[in-house]
Amino acid sequence: MDMPRVLADALTRYRRRDYEGCAYLLAPKIETMLRALARAIDEPVHLTQRKNTPGKYVGLGTLISTLGKHGLDESWGRYLSTLLAGPTGWNLRNELAHGFVDEVSVPMAALLIQAALYVAKLVPHADESPAPEAE
Repeated sequence: MDMPRVLADALTRYRRRDYEGCAYLLAPKIETMLRALARAIDEPVHLTQRKNTPGKYVGLGTLISTLGKHGLDESWGRYLSTLLAGPTGWNLRNELAHGFVDEVSVPMAALLIQAALYVAKLVPHADESPAPEAE
């Protein structure tokens, strides 16, 4: 995944006032980055088929919670969950994916950029905890 290119594209779209393009680009990529981070610390991102229950991807809210148990900052975990996956928040990833957002607002796009930039700088540490890169 070429995240620097994706982030640059999203920022360019935002600057050009293509908030819809920015949001639809970033929402799934943030999830992709979180899943890659979970895989890097050896956490499951897919549940295998069991008897009559088909396999499925771990939900984004569950994934964020799991990363929280491995060192994801609690405040950022709540922010990401509320923005992307929380039933009491915006749940943007789901709302965008299912076509329930009629118009992407400037704040929606800006919050997705903020989330993407934060998640992009997370790296797994030797103790298998996701943490921000040292500044």
